[in-house]
Amino acid sequence: MCLKGSSVIILFYTALAFASCRTLPVSTDNAKILSSTGQSPYCGCLLFVDDARSTRDLAIADSFKPNILLRSWYRWGEPRPEAVYDARRDLVSSLRDSHRLLGGGVSLSVLNQRDLSRDDFDKSWLSVRMDGAPFVKGDLSFGTLSSPGFRAFVVSRLAEQAKLGVKELHLGESNGEIHFDDWTLGLAGENGFIQWIRNKYPDKSGDWWHRYLGSLGDALYSNASISRNDFKNLTGTDLNHFQLEWGKEGSWHGVNADGKPAFIADLYRYNLDALISEARTALMRDGLSTVTIDVFGFGDWMVGLANQPDAYQAAVPDERRGINWSTDESYSLDGARDRIKAVMLNEVKTFKHVVYVIDHPKPFQALTNLSDRRQADIMSFFAKLSFEVGANFMIQSYSDVPDKLGSDTSTALHKICEHAQRQSLCPNGSPQSVDLGI
Repeated sequence: MCLKGSSVIILFYTALAFASCRTLPVSTDNAKILSSTGQSPYCGCLLFVDDARSTRDLAIADSFKPNILLRSWYRWGEPRPEAVYDARRDLVSSLRDSHRLLGGGVSLSVLNQRDLSRDDFDKSWLSVRMDGAPFVKGDLSFGTLSSPGFRAFVVSRLAEQAKLGVKELHLGESNGEIHFDDWTLGLAGENGFIQWIRNKYPDKSGDWWHRYLGSLGDALYSNASISRNDFKNLTGTDLNHFQLEWGKEGSWHGVNADGKPAFIADLYRYNLDALISEARTALMRDGLSTVTIDVFGFGDWMVGLANQPDAYQAAVPDERRGINWSTDESYSLDGARDRIKAVMLNEVKTFKHVVYVIDHPKPFQALTNLSDRRQADIMSFFAKLSFEVGANFMIQSYSDVPDKLGSDTSTALHKICEHAQRQSLCPNGSPQSVDLGI
């Protein structure tokens, strides 16, 4: 097993039997250290305006007077005119003039038609199925972070936002829609499945390789040339063994059918590590080293990142854990308080610098169908718990559903914002007792 990297990686992943000896990106820690100074974009009142781009959005922001509109310019699949970066220049300037900051970010996988039609977009960056056909979900295509070229394309989009004045860059879909492109399989580059599995089983005999993966195993053992057909032609127990090594497609935690960490967990970690390192290098080169980078979610594979993001944004415990506050008006949050707090404490302890949010669009959309009083209580409950465990809480402006923001909820959101500003609250793991005055 490869033991390169920090002791954290060694201790955490030895038990997971990850055998890759890839050369990890050189750590380029951001010079902007999160602290209680209030200078971090994750401190104070954090507001999410869904894809802020209009004067109405600015008016909403002004009503709260937040420190930053976090991840409120988010590059997704819509090719509307405002998605052209220069079209947001006035928005950034208007916010800056009123002493507000704008946070941005990108999907690390979703592509839109403008991307696909660019002269500098290479179709080889598309995420593909095992037969080589592009992977499509609905009407969306996706890029693969396993491709160094696609990572450079994403970094250039991030740098464009930062050059316009965006102070925070949010990385969404950080595991991406990565399937069976050449880089992921290891047919191109040096960091794919072929290299990974050879490193995992360096001392196995030729007979073992044949029994385990058939003709693909023969080629792996003999260092023969390997093509896509060698993967496509896997059947029976050979295919089962491959799937156990690869993992379940799309598994957020990178596990296989037995629930054990697989190749894709190592792949997710390597790709995100590389992307963060490459993005920080580009930002530093452009004199933008104080622009921060954060990711969404808590994948087990994120613990071993050599290049840690400046913060983690995550959903508060919700229906995915059987905590059905967003769909059940009678669900007792107070009754589940100790359980919820224990989950959040463990997350903050493990991942550091956490910003919680009621996940958008789900279960936020379900939440907005509850009574005004119930919505206010839920927002206040999770804000208080976030502050108590040493995290921050990002409030939402209901900008995409303005008719569903009632007076009680509006009051609660303003109280949460005022408290975070008054305390210069930062997500540094320091617990804080809370009286929101609600």
